[in-house]
Amino acid sequence: MKVAIIGAGKVGRSLARALRQTAHTVDLIPARSGVPRRRIVAALLVLAVRDGQLAGWARDLARARVVARRAAVVHLAGALGVEVLSPLRGAVAGLGRAHPAVSFASSSVSPWLVGASLVVSGDEIAVKRASRVGRAIGLVPRSGDAIDPIAYHAACALVANGGAAIAASAHRLLVHAGLSASDSTGVVGPLLRSVGQNVAQLGLPGALSGPIRRGDSVTLRKHLGKVREQAPELIFLYVELAKVQLAMARELAEASPEQLAAVERVLRRRRRDEAPAAPNPPHSELPAGPDRESVSVRAQRLAK
Repeated sequence: MKVAIIGAGKVGRSLARALRQTAHTVDLIPARSGVPRRRIVAALLVLAVRDGQLAGWARDLARARVVARRAAVVHLAGALGVEVLSPLRGAVAGLGRAHPAVSFASSSVSPWLVGASLVVSGDEIAVKRASRVGRAIGLVPRSGDAIDPIAYHAACALVANGGAAIAASAHRLLVHAGLSASDSTGVVGPLLRSVGQNVAQLGLPGALSGPIRRGDSVTLRKHLGKVREQAPELIFLYVELAKVQLAMARELAEASPEQLAAVERVLRRRRRDEAPAAPNPPHSELPAGPDRESVSVRAQRLAK
């Protein structure tokens, strides 16, 4: 199959490099050059441009009539439906969405694609062609016809972008602990990769490991104390993630109820200790006497 990709950024370049290792042919078209004047003859046209540019590209391609009618056109935006390509409806063979659930962070270093999901939806011909191309580079097609695209994309962002943020937070704590910056990333990267492998192979909550799964409240208390001492800005993140781990640990039920209750007490105490105290109004602002009124009622009266 001949594939054309518009957009030579991180995603477009990575997909083009992967496709060049297959039997498919690929034509990578930089988006910055605008709509090409030459005709785009391809069985599958992939729009690898920014989400906010998709509607304009669909409109401009439809007006220019440069896409072969037999082509199926797909976009890669996880948060948008097929309707963003509606200006091309009737001008091509079919429209679709094909979102690779992969973190593309660099245009020069391609991520590992084998086993990752390609969430596809739209017209049958677009889904079939995108799925075929996806399989060729190791992706696993999954139907996205019934999903809420915003919720789906938020979940992907939580893993891909949130995972990078957690890695950055762990990196900061490791540097505080005494590791060099390079050694720290050398620890965090493979560790994060092993979590992904566990999720894929063991599922959830089976991928959970560590002290909360074991019901080890003593170690958790030590962790919280050290984070509070060396990187206090991370304490809220640590506690909130620990709360999610506690729910997972209860589902696994490897630790006893008493052990998990002890873990919960540690987390409750930490949340209470970290919570800002409610400010007390100055004494002079409080009305005195037997006929005093509530502060809220007084505020309403003064507002009138």
